[in-house]
Amino acid sequence: MKLYHLEKALCGEAAKVIDERSINEGNYECAWQLLTDRYENKRRLVDIHIHGLLNLKKQQHENYEELRSLVEEIDSHIENLKYLGEEFTGLSRAVIVYLIAQALHPETKKLWEGSVAKNEQPGYEKTMSFLKDRVSVLERSRDKVELKIRSRVSCYEVNLECLITPKVTGTIPTSNVNIDLSLLPIGTMLADRMFFKPQKVDMLIGAELFFDILRPNQLELAANMPMLRETHFGWIVSGTVEDPQEHVSSQRSCHASVEDVEEMMQRFWQVEEVPSASKLSKEELDCEAHFISTYQRDETGRFIVRLPFNESLDQLADSRALSLKRFLMQEKRLISNTELQEQYKTFLEEYEALEHCREGREENDPPNRQVYYMLHHAVLRPSSSSTKCRVVFDASAKPSPSQLSLNDVLHVGPVVQNDLVSIVLRFRKFRIAFSADISKMYRQIRHAEDDQRFLRIFWRSDPAHPMRVLELCTVTYGTASAPYLATRCLVQLVEEDGGAFPSASRIVKEETYMDDVLSGASSVEAAIEAQQELKQLLLRGGFPIHKWCSNSTEFLEQIPEADREKKIQNAERAINETITVLGVSWDPNADTLSVMHPTSPPTPTDPVKHHVTKRMLYAAIAKMFDPLGLVSPALVLAKLLTQRLWKLKISWDEPVDEATHREWQMRHV
Repeated sequence: MKLYHLEKALCGEAAKVIDERSINEGNYECAWQLLTDRYENKRRLVDIHIHGLLNLKKQQHENYEELRSLVEEIDSHIENLKYLGEEFTGLSRAVIVYLIAQALHPETKKLWEGSVAKNEQPGYEKTMSFLKDRVSVLERSRDKVELKIRSRVSCYEVNLECLITPKVTGTIPTSNVNIDLSLLPIGTMLADRMFFKPQKVDMLIGAELFFDILRPNQLELAANMPMLRETHFGWIVSGTVEDPQEHVSSQRSCHASVEDVEEMMQRFWQVEEVPSASKLSKEELDCEAHFISTYQRDETGRFIVRLPFNESLDQLADSRALSLKRFLMQEKRLISNTELQEQYKTFLEEYEALEHCREGREENDPPNRQVYYMLHHAVLRPSSSSTKCRVVFDASAKPSPSQLSLNDVLHVGPVVQNDLVSIVLRFRKFRIAFSADISKMYRQIRHAEDDQRFLRIFWRSDPAHPMRVLELCTVTYGTASAPYLATRCLVQLVEEDGGAFPSASRIVKEETYMDDVLSGASSVEAAIEAQQELKQLLLRGGFPIHKWCSNSTEFLEQIPEADREKKIQNAERAINETITVLGVSWDPNADTLSVMHPTSPPTPTDPVKHHVTKRMLYAAIAKMFDPLGLVSPALVLAKLLTQRLWKLKISWDEPVDEATHREWQMRHV
């Protein structure tokens, strides 16, 4: 039986090594010895791998396929040599790096040389890390092209970086437009002379350039007719047209996503890893020392903190022009969506009413004073039980890639709370479980007045009003140091005031993740006592707590209705009312956790079934958040599927093979 399986496992030259006599006599030991003599010759194996390294195929083109193949070949030879017991130190490392450099494409080699400090001997690990990063960059940029477009009617020209896609959208307009061309003024130079006929769209220009293309002149043709608007490419026709024929058509939308699917997949694989304790880095130690030496508490007990700048502060970019330009674009978008505009306005008006921002006076800035202007945009959260629209601030914006943003010059700081898995696991041991949320946690902590100049934004509630500059006064979501500063203040609160509240101190230190509390007790009485302690301790630091939820009705009865969490009815999954705790759905009535699948699989009748790509599958799989491993059997199948896709070496946006597509439909992981 062993000989049978051995024979079936062999292929190529190895299959020819076993002679017919060994097979006929069923001599497994003889067959195994023949294979061992042939293929376990260490000297021969070492020679094969050294020969492979000495004859690395030189890159002919600057693309990710060739570079990835080169990196995998080098990895294979080196790992096999290590397995065979060959030392890989000193001179051998230097020789290997030299051989790698000779095989690189000139462009990649130039970039690699630029990554090595002057007079530094390039290391093997650093070189391979650079090459693997370069593979990722080339893979992401392979579907881009740089274009220069010129106007037919003026001297306007502009350079664009475009994504290539098989189809931008459907034909526009969807049917012939009945319009009297005689109404057009004589000599009008149209950007599209056949605008009234259905045509293919060749290029979609983003909003960042769109408003630069527009010119101020516009003409109204007649009542119930479109309007002419002047652009650098000629006059464009825009507006509604009365059409006696109803025309129903399907349109295709094209969305370009900048979400890093590779990063999502990395988090997907890492979520099950047990975190290892690690020493703080020098930067983290510097950040801790900065916090201890600079934080203060006002007369009410609230924390006042300083921004933890690193040594690059003097290189902070001037972002004023960029921020103003982006705000004007954002303002135009808000005008076209009155509901969103009203929510946006309400959010920032509340910000100002709570004194979480103040008027900034640019005219009072001394010469060469360092300041920073952040961008901001809306994030809609339909599942939130409180704020449906939240304004998010962007402190990573910079005029060019070579310059530094505010986040680039800030320390991120160390993690000072327990990991998520530990908190959720501990949560399951309590007979009486409860959750809560620290209200506007970041905004309960003020920044020192001198640091608020780095947290400026442009704002006005109406385009007719003068432009305003606001300076944010509190720890701001979107800055690199915000999570550290907020959670570090909670830790400091326990250190200073926690002695009188032992249960609350344990909860804040061990059972709180960012602003989410997930705790409980063995009895209702103990849970109520812990809740009261927690409320009192947090108020000493100016942190109100609300959105209480529990599996105990008796526990909830002593909490005002306004401070309870609003549950969400999830009819789609036919389960009871739930809340979301640290990314997992909790049904407090049944006291069960559930993991929601974010998407539905393509069905056999789906018209886009042949366009299921590796990116689409990875994005869907990576959104499965299961820190406790509740659905591990299903996720194992998902991981096997991702491994298969890597082995196939298909690109991110290439359709998957039919077998993978069928398995995805069948499994619907």
